[in-house]
Amino acid sequence: MRRVVAAFIICTACARHVPPHLLVNEPTPEELIARSVTDLPSTIELLANRDPLVRAPPLPERDGLDDFESGKPVLAYLDLISLLESGEGAPARELQELEETYPESLAVPLSRGYRLRMIENRLAQWTEPDESVEAEIARLLFPLPATARADGLPRSPLEWVLEGDHEVDRLRAMSDQWALRSWFCSPHLPLTVVGNSLRQARYAGLAETDLGRLLIARAEATSADDSSAWSNLEEATWLALNHAAADRDHEQAAWAALRKEAIDRTGASRPIAAELRQAIDGLSNNASNDRAAGGALTALAALDWHLGCQPRCSRLDRVRALDEASRWGPEVAAIARTWQVIALKEAIDTLDVGHDTVLYPRAMVGLLDALIGTGAGSVDQALLRQQNPDATTWLAIGRSVGTDGLTDWDGASVALGQHLSSMADRAIQADPPGRYLPLLQRIRHRAVP
Repeated sequence: MRRVVAAFIICTACARHVPPHLLVNEPTPEELIARSVTDLPSTIELLANRDPLVRAPPLPERDGLDDFESGKPVLAYLDLISLLESGEGAPARELQELEETYPESLAVPLSRGYRLRMIENRLAQWTEPDESVEAEIARLLFPLPATARADGLPRSPLEWVLEGDHEVDRLRAMSDQWALRSWFCSPHLPLTVVGNSLRQARYAGLAETDLGRLLIARAEATSADDSSAWSNLEEATWLALNHAAADRDHEQAAWAALRKEAIDRTGASRPIAAELRQAIDGLSNNASNDRAAGGALTALAALDWHLGCQPRCSRLDRVRALDEASRWGPEVAAIARTWQVIALKEAIDTLDVGHDTVLYPRAMVGLLDALIGTGAGSVDQALLRQQNPDATTWLAIGRSVGTDGLTDWDGASVALGQHLSSMADRAIQADPPGRYLPLLQRIRHRAVP
């Protein structure tokens, strides 16, 4: 008996006060009712009402999510989060797989929001260069695995995107933009609540970006005549396609004449960028229309590609953004598919010139961006950390487009040409404007060296 009393006294003495913010409280009946959802709009109302980036949203009750189609990806997310927060699984890989399993659903913003929260936690630790922190951020932010041995690689995990600078603010902006774009994974997601949430003062910087303005315009169902802006998008695509398809001397001379004419017409030294900028502004003003919103998304991604990446662009999501934009309707798909061909052709041409020069690291970033966005298989992030290619580089590139055993650029260029040919054929099948067809056919015909 004395031992029992003594044990009780010892346990009582060891008790510690638990701070209120660490107490685990069961939700009240009112809170449970508030977390009940019945359809897609009520689910978004719960998830995004406070934070448009859904980093740590209140989670809906599981009951009822099975009753509507858009609830099933949310159930899959809840299952995965339960697994991850028990200490099991690989967050970066499994959240990316969730997004790819349900590419036009709430799984996309939820998956990216969770990863964004993890990225922000890592950035708070990144007070000085640290390869382990960089590697974790890279795994979370970019849709490429990082499983190969990194010993001895000359570049740090994020050097290819930051170009050697320790820029925490730039990474934050890039991550925020990546998470915000997830709401455009489908034209069927209602964005009123997300737009209202984005208007909060603390998101002012994000709301003032082109993507933020487009989201708010979509949420407000803005409407305006977009015929001129759509023409700007078609003209920018026409100019860029002429440039990409100009391989021979007489074709380059014709492109130079066309470019001069465009400079005179627009008054801009970079006429493709000028046309795309007008398209973004005009189409965003009609964001209630799916074609206009999808066209604005296409123009945004095309501008990022054409200018070599805007400050908030991650360099591996430009061509993928074009692929996502193609979901917004057949007319949008015709333009977006053409831009995917432009990007892939330019990436291959750049690597052809630069694979054995100091241009290689930047050229490889462009190629991987184009491959990710055109449905090629995955390659490891280690390729982005090389200063020069080797046999394993070309082996990985060949495998990504379905050809094994390649160990040099000559073989890899043939495999990439075959992939380009299939992408050009897909663009032709998308029924683009008639004047594009001869150029797309030329690219398809010449794709394989």
